[in-house]
Parts: sequence; C-alpha cells; structure tokens
Amino acid sequence: MTQALISRVCLVLCSACALSAVLAMGRTKTPPAPVIAIVDLEKVLNALEEKGAKQKQLDARGEELKKKLTDQRKAADDQLKSFEVLPEGPERTLKQEQLARLAFQLEFEVQFGEKQLEKISTDLLKDLYFKIDAASATLAAQNGYTLVLASDEGVEIPKGADFREVQRTIALKRMLHVAPGHDITDELITLMNNEFNATGKK
Repeated sequence: MTQALISRVCLVLCSACALSAVLAMGRTKTPPAPVIAIVDLEKVLNALEEKGAKQKQLDARGEELKKKLTDQRKAADDQLKSFEVLPEGPERTLKQEQLARLAFQLEFEVQFGEKQLEKISTDLLKDLYFKIDAASATLAAQNGYTLVLASDEGVEIPKGADFREVQRTIALKRMLHVAPGHDITDELITLMNNEFNATGKK
C-alpha cells in the first residue's frame, strides 16, 4: 500500500470519526419528547392550607393595627374637645401645637401600618410562589413531566373592555384550549397541603 493510499485511508477514517462525534453530540442535545402539565396558579393559591393559616395571622395583625389606630383617634378626639373649650391664651396655643403633633403622628402610624401589612402580604405571596415552583418540580420528577406551565386558559376578556384592553388581553394569552388530562392542579394542591401538614403547620 502506497503512502498516498495510506494517507487517503487515514483521512477517510478521521472524517468518519468526526462525523460520528458530531452526530453523537447532536443526539445528546436533542430534547426529550415533551410531557406537558399545566397548573392553575390562582386555584392553587386559594386552596393552600398554608395560605389560609398565614392569612389568618395577617388578618389578626390588621385587627391589632386597626384597634391601635382607633384608640389613638379617640385620644385625639378627646384632646380636640378639651382644646375647643380653652380660652385664648398661651395654654390654648400650646394645646394647639400638641394637637398638630398628634395629628402628624397619627398620620404616620396609619401609613407605617399600611406599609407593614403590604410588606407582609408581599412576602407571603412570594414565599408561596417559590413553594409552588419547588412543588411543581417535585411533581414533575415523580411523574416524568418535562414541562409544567402556568395555565392562562381561564383568562377572559373583561366585560365592557375597550379596544386596547381587548387587544392586550389577546396578545398576552398563550393557551386557547388545554385537554383536561394535562391539568395537575389538584395533585399539586394535595402535595403541598400534605407537606404543610407534615411539618406541623409552621
């Protein structure tokens, strides 16, 4: 076998090896056949026992704040009544300054309390979303789902919507019809409620 023929054979073999490697790489990058599941996020949130328990805590915090503000308003009203009967003079002026300070403090307490409740609500919603995300991944691993999507099938065009609102709703909508067999919402709710109960409802 001549040197030229040997070189040609080696070149062919190298080309074949390179082609096999490329094909092998292509095969490893091919995604699996999709097994799609959908979740109704709003239904999940409304059915979670953890959300119900924490919402009760939030409501109780709100009632505490409401009572505190009611007491402060009553105290302010009492001082205002005593101010109204004071004659003109230094005592009335001092009382007026105290009332102005009290009104400012009361306004601050209202705004601060509302921001506190809003932050607690925001943190609660974020925490529940992250838990739904993790539970969806757990359910997907257990059942072989390759895609778990949040369903927007139930989103409807609001009654009386103008052209822009209709156009925006249509543009944002992704799912027109989903076969019921893809819906794992109830499975996800059961999984998360069981986990919540198993951890002592903390």
